[in-house]
Amino acid sequence: MQVSVKIKNLCMGSCFTLLLSGCASMSVEQCKTANWYQIGEKEGASGSGSLLDRHYKACQKAQVIPNQTQYEQGFKKGLSYYCTPRTVFDYALQGRGNYEYCPLQQRASLRPYYQTANQYYQARKTFSENEGKWSLARQKLLERGLKEKDRTYYQKMVMEGYDRLPQLRRDLDFAEQQLLDFKYRNNLY
Repeated sequence: MQVSVKIKNLCMGSCFTLLLSGCASMSVEQCKTANWYQIGEKEGASGSGSLLDRHYKACQKAQVIPNQTQYEQGFKKGLSYYCTPRTVFDYALQGRGNYEYCPLQQRASLRPYYQTANQYYQARKTFSENEGKWSLARQKLLERGLKEKDRTYYQKMVMEGYDRLPQLRRDLDFAEQQLLDFKYRNNLY
C-alpha cells in the first residue's frame, strides 16, 4: 500500500505534464531547471520505459544536455517502485506499464501478473470499442433523411455487431474469470 501511495505521489505534477506533451517531452524551461534524478525516478515508477532519448532531443533547443547518470540512477529507483507484482498488475489493468522494463531477474515472476491483467484490459477495451461502434450504427439508422448508401453502411455495421459482439462478450467473460481466479490465487484483493 505504501509503495502505491509513493508511486502516485511521484507521478503527479511534472510526470503528468511529460506524459501529456507527446514527442516534445520537455519545454525549454523544464530542460533548464530539470532535476534529472527525479525525472528518471518518475519515469521508472511509471513502468513505461526510459524517455531519456526524447529528453535529449527536446533539450537540444535549450542547449541543455540531460545528466544521464542522475537520470539512470533515478530511473532504477523508480523501477524498484514499479517492479512489484501488485503494481505491475494494477498498472496493466489500466493498460499502462510493461513488466519487460523491469530487471531481467524479475521478469519471469512478474510476467503472469502483467499478462493476466493486460488480457482483461484488452478484452474489455475491444468489447467496449465494438459495442460503441455498434450502438452508434444503430442510432444512425434511426436518423431521418439518411442516404441509402449510408443506411446500407450502418446496416452492415449493425449486422457485424450482431455477429461479433457475442464472441467478444465471451472473450471478456473468460478474461474476467481468469482475472478473478488469478486475484484469488495471488491474494490480490
